[in-house]
Amino acid sequence: MRSSIPVIIAGAGPTGLTLSKLLSQLGINNLLLESAPALTKHPQAHFINNRTMEIFRQMRGTGGNIAAEVVKLSPPLREWRKFIYCESMTGNILGEVDHFKGQDGPRMHHLSPEPVAHLSQHRLLPILLRSATAEAMLYFVFNAEVISVLVAHDLTTGEFVAQVPFFPPTQSLADFPEKVCKRLLLAAIGVQDLDVHILTVRNWTMHAEVAERFKVGNVFLAGDAAHRFPPAGGFGMNTGVQDSHNLAWKLAAVTQKKAGASLLESYEAERRAIALANTELSVSNWKEALKVPQALGLDPAAANVLQSIVTSRPASMLSSGLVKSALEAGLSLGRSISGVRGPLRPWRERLLRDIFAAGDTLRLQFPREDLGFIYNAPGAAIDTSSGASFEDHQPGKQPADRVSRRSALGVQQLRQQQRNRPYEPSTLPGAQSGRQRANKVTVALDISQQWQHLREVTEAGAILVRPDGHVAWRAACLLTQFSQETGSESSGESRAYVVLKAALRNIMHF
Repeated sequence: MRSSIPVIIAGAGPTGLTLSKLLSQLGINNLLLESAPALTKHPQAHFINNRTMEIFRQMRGTGGNIAAEVVKLSPPLREWRKFIYCESMTGNILGEVDHFKGQDGPRMHHLSPEPVAHLSQHRLLPILLRSATAEAMLYFVFNAEVISVLVAHDLTTGEFVAQVPFFPPTQSLADFPEKVCKRLLLAAIGVQDLDVHILTVRNWTMHAEVAERFKVGNVFLAGDAAHRFPPAGGFGMNTGVQDSHNLAWKLAAVTQKKAGASLLESYEAERRAIALANTELSVSNWKEALKVPQALGLDPAAANVLQSIVTSRPASMLSSGLVKSALEAGLSLGRSISGVRGPLRPWRERLLRDIFAAGDTLRLQFPREDLGFIYNAPGAAIDTSSGASFEDHQPGKQPADRVSRRSALGVQQLRQQQRNRPYEPSTLPGAQSGRQRANKVTVALDISQQWQHLREVTEAGAILVRPDGHVAWRAACLLTQFSQETGSESSGESRAYVVLKAALRNIMHF
């Protein structure tokens, strides 16, 4: 008897693996395909935000849930709470940013039951380094020999990734043999006799792209296939995992005949809007990251002008060796006149102090955007027609004011919110409920009264939460009042049943 595989997944990265695991837990047979013979040995994403950790909490692992395993393997917060801007890892520190001020750990219980985490996609790259004078997640290095961002995946084991500027087609990977890479690394570290091991070298291009379509027929795009962001804020892997979380329950519901096929159309309606918002946010955060090098006299625009000159038509008449030498000479000159050495030192140091004091640097945490997005775009799998607003039953309230204000926390408007504005939980349809679904009905006592405040409905109301933790529908008023709207003359319980049934039909596309 031939077995049926209703879902085929292309790519065994974080997005594909998450989707495969979630589908398997939902009882959907799936086939995961990967072109590479083994998982990548090159570290890539490393920062895991609250929302992704909440998703991992639902995924069963070998020793509990995936989130618990991530927390266990994640290094101590002291090793990654800061970004450090310096001339070398062991040299002069230009400034530092603590992204966890006032916190002893990465958990913020008022925002999420799960902490953020710092863990690379693999733990196989032991570059032994324990001589750094300060502990941080990122080291932004600017000196006359090298410009680099060093990502400390694990300070204890010495697992690092170094990113250096790369200018194709003038340069290629052949210009970065092991000897050159070691020289650049030692210059960035500031210790010339240190024994380092180069395990892999690869080129990488920054992107800010979102696919026009996330679904065509029975083919769905997720993760890097659907969107690519600058490395500013950890949006890439986290957005991909959340794509899978959104898609898995919908695929399961349609495959198991529990929903209409048109439910799958809501995947693009919901996730593409999030991808567009995250693209703009990551680009904006990347521009913030450029303020420090610009203050040091290292404007990326100047390097781009140099690159355009050496790749111009007149330069094409020169030998490749001369063109490459001209590029390297120009870059070397730019590095040598930058930094906090020489007559411009007082002015540049003052600029740096102002930047760090104002917090106008690369940000790490975005709880408002990571947790506060709402699926309210046309076509979202929510129902707003079968419920009633909370304000309709509160004397002296203006019904539209609060609803419109909270609705303004939708995807498009989230990008325009002020920097560092706090995340406010909501139970509006499309929002994350802050409570993940369980495998059984659980009765809990709200001792602190926090849920009573957050739920935004009366005691006679109801909230319907989707399998991905987003609110699908809510009835803020007394369910017995729906009898007038539905025309039902049955008991109060059956009236609630009629209303809930109508909401489910709208959401699941029966």
